[in-house]
Amino acid sequence: MADITVSTDIDAFMSSADNAAARNSLGVVTQLDVTSSSILSNTVATTGPSYAQTTNGILYYVPSGEALPADNATALRVVVTDADGNLTMLQKIGLDSARLVSTPLAGELLWTTDLRQLWMGDGSTIGGISTEKQRPSARYVKVGSWGTPAQAGERLLAALQHAKDLIPTSTDRVRVLVGAGSYEVASDIEMDTEYLELYGENVAPWLDANDYQNGSRQGVDPLVKIVGGDIKCSAMTLTVANVSMAAGFGIFVPVGTVGFGHAFFNCFSAECSPANGSVDPWGQGAGTMAMGRYMWCVSGKGGFGSNGGQASGDFYQCSSGEYGFGGDGTSSGSFVDCVGQVGSFGGGASGVSSGRYIRCLARSTIGDPGSFGGSGGAASGYYRDCKDNGKGFGGGGGSFSGEAINCESHDFSGTLTGKLRFCTCSDGSFATVSGGGTTRYCLNADETTDNQG
Repeated sequence: MADITVSTDIDAFMSSADNAAARNSLGVVTQLDVTSSSILSNTVATTGPSYAQTTNGILYYVPSGEALPADNATALRVVVTDADGNLTMLQKIGLDSARLVSTPLAGELLWTTDLRQLWMGDGSTIGGISTEKQRPSARYVKVGSWGTPAQAGERLLAALQHAKDLIPTSTDRVRVLVGAGSYEVASDIEMDTEYLELYGENVAPWLDANDYQNGSRQGVDPLVKIVGGDIKCSAMTLTVANVSMAAGFGIFVPVGTVGFGHAFFNCFSAECSPANGSVDPWGQGAGTMAMGRYMWCVSGKGGFGSNGGQASGDFYQCSSGEYGFGGDGTSSGSFVDCVGQVGSFGGGASGVSSGRYIRCLARSTIGDPGSFGGSGGAASGYYRDCKDNGKGFGGGGGSFSGEAINCESHDFSGTLTGKLRFCTCSDGSFATVSGGGTTRYCLNADETTDNQG
């Protein structure tokens, strides 16, 4: 075999007779005078091992067994010199699918053109080691919103699939980090893999802790906007954070999903697409359950386990439209600083309110169906500093068998067998207690004290 001369002079290297003979004996083909754009767009038809020199003097190398035809966008290209012929560090450029089957050399860099991520080789790890800053027990896949919303949506679905392929576990979750912008997806975002996380970046909370009683949103909207499909949450353990769903699309929990490990933070979902059988987000109808943890989440009408569903999770500073939080269903979770509308928190004729409620507000009016088990429902939970402007706490034909401290309602006319302390009836007076019920230091509408039982 002919000797191989090592040189950083690209012209000498390409023209050396000894090197040419050595390359020919190894089956290495040299292609001269191709454009950089041809290299990067995969329009150079060649099969490795081979070299291709661009017209501005940059030398590319295609590894053995890899092809670089126009119809193959997965090949990795290696830059071995700069335009002046100086040797550079090894760098492979290609799609993430090619990285996943490549074992880069120690110190070799891999740049994925579709996910825009940088990986470094150690000589043994397939796919290399991510250079992204990571937290313990977590892996990341990042996606940005450059290009059109449809292009961004396509990348988002691809990034989500890639995260699933990494096989998340309870001790090694995989998080898809979504950059600020609009993403138009061609299908539902399927959160059907355990321990998968979907996080939007650069956001502020929907609700302000000091203004929850007004039910208004303070701060700014989530900067990640999703349109074109629902986020369908069918896995038992998952996380969705910092996303806003466009009109007609929402966060959807299928019937029968046992979501003990669901976690939703700072999400807005007004409605879901009719294609999923429900227009109300986070579970609506018999068999649906809003379980897990919810913080700074906003729902449209009937959100969080309404109309025969169940709201059994932990909710902090969340807001819902009519019949939210188990309205006309079962409200059995923990609710702190939450705001509902008509018939919320287990209100309505079929409602059961059996959870724990701290500083919650139902923004109904006198003629509206009541919340907290009002208007024919049953209230058996614990209530502190809560308020319903309508027929709450079993009023309007319902029943109250729970415990309420410093709560207020327009109507306490239902069957009262529970305990009420420092509560206020803003219209009329408290019904006569029965079955061991008591009222202590309560106030009727005429400002007379009510102490019964």
